[in-house]
Amino acid sequence: MEKRFTIMVCTRRRQAQLQTCLRSLLPQLDGSGHVVVVVENDSAEYSRDVVERIAETRPDVTFIYALETEIGLSSARNRVLSIALEQVPEWLVFIDDDETARPDWLAATARGIDTFDADVLTGPVHYVLPEELPLFYQPPKLARNAYGDAMESAATNNAVMRKAFMHEEGRGLRFDPQYQFLGGEDTEFFRRVTSAGGRIVWLDDAVVEEIVAPSRIGLSYNLASWQRVTSAEMVDFMRKHGRLKALRRFLPRAVERGVSAVVMLGFGAVAMVFSRRRGVQTIMRGLKKAMAVVGWFRGFFDLLPQPYREKTTPAIHVGKASRSLR
Repeated sequence: MEKRFTIMVCTRRRQAQLQTCLRSLLPQLDGSGHVVVVVENDSAEYSRDVVERIAETRPDVTFIYALETEIGLSSARNRVLSIALEQVPEWLVFIDDDETARPDWLAATARGIDTFDADVLTGPVHYVLPEELPLFYQPPKLARNAYGDAMESAATNNAVMRKAFMHEEGRGLRFDPQYQFLGGEDTEFFRRVTSAGGRIVWLDDAVVEEIVAPSRIGLSYNLASWQRVTSAEMVDFMRKHGRLKALRRFLPRAVERGVSAVVMLGFGAVAMVFSRRRGVQTIMRGLKKAMAVVGWFRGFFDLLPQPYREKTTPAIHVGKASRSLR
């Protein structure tokens, strides 16, 4: 029996990337019955024409466009998930609007569905970096999981989920508004999937690619990102175990990393005399440890970084109805 998929994409002011993302997916949707849901998280329909033009090329695929005017990651993801759950296909596909799927991505996912009794299947993201990188930049580490490994969590940048799970064991699961501007809402969501009894499996051959924007290799972005990750880690731990256990767990780690950061910053400064590259990279490792400590404290005291909060004009609420482009 051929599988049918509902592709879910959240977007915000990335019309060119959205178009590239959708065009990478459409050739992989064989036959009719597939659905593509695009939720734009903004105050106006900036990307509707992009979706409409692409929809014209595939009359056998149902396209649904919706505008979500409540700005934030969780709001957008909950909206696209709610719409997708109302559709016929039995599998829900998560992918980011700044990614492209490799030509065999959906076929690899379908093989994984047939091979494993899983509720969620997830795979790697390969990052395409600019040719020129600053000395301090440390490329994202590639996941090193084996095919079929059981995972504790997943991310919405590359995941496929059994819709039946959301109607049964995972009924009521949604993305937490506390992560609205912090990020990490997807990791926390999929952790709750496993807590509810869901099985997440790794597919190392289901690959998507992300072109890393120049703005994301800058120093300020990376410093903020390191804080964000550990802040989300602290929030997640406190929710499960309470503030006292969080203090016992993270205070020794914070002291260790803080001392290590100071040492590395000192070594880096000395190393600069002999090798600028080695010195800069050592200093950056020290800064990364320091930002991890800052992030833990910000999470503990509810002073959360909000990198995804942008200064925008007040949203014009035009209604919540989604519209099929058929």
